[in-house]
Amino acid sequence: MSDFLEVHIICLALMFVLLFQSFVIATNFNDVPADAWYKDSMNTLVSSKIIDGYTDGTFRPLSSLQVDHFIKMTVTALGHTNIQNGDGYWASTYIDKAKELNLVQDGEFTGYTRAITRYEMVLYAS
Repeated sequence: MSDFLEVHIICLALMFVLLFQSFVIATNFNDVPADAWYKDSMNTLVSSKIIDGYTDGTFRPLSSLQVDHFIKMTVTALGHTNIQNGDGYWASTYIDKAKELNLVQDGEFTGYTRAITRYEMVLYAS
């Protein structure tokens, strides 16, 4: 798949999510204030299974976005919503899918559990 086509697929998937915000299921993470400016967008992404928060009931909105989180969000936004978390490392199945889709190459990232830079996000989506 060409880079141009991949970027457009990602953009179309995210536009689809944003267009259908009326079908949003409200979520209550214990660390997200009811009046948080981002709550509607967060609920849209949760309803679309692109994000899901942490097992302890938190969203951690002040934490940096990690490489593995970004990969999971991108793979899911592309429509791969039936992927289960990996056994040893939760993101291994999403990373494997991203490699299968040629979104990620071996050695492209120095680690998956570190913060992703904006530059890397742009490179990844291009």
